[in-house]
Amino acid sequence: MKKIVALISIALIGLTAKAQEVNQGLKGAWFATSQFGYQQTKTADVKNTNLSVLPIVGTFVTPSVAVGAGFGYINIKADSDKGTAAKTDL
Repeated sequence: MKKIVALISIALIGLTAKAQEVNQGLKGAWFATSQFGYQQTKTADVKNTNLSVLPIVGTFVTPSVAVGAGFGYINIKADSDKGTAAKTDL
């Protein structure tokens, strides 16, 4: 009886064990993400507004190294009681 239980146990372990395969990790996986930011501050008569939008797309070339590109929009504006002091669009 002990031999049968031992044989069944070994057979089950053999069936559930997997050979070690080369893990590709995230290699070849694509990703897409984005960054969005908005900030508004007011001190005395000056009001500053910052807005940024940055979408990013890329792929993993190895399990731990990614290559991608991001194209974005940044707007920085400073207003005062006398008018717009500075405005920048990048």
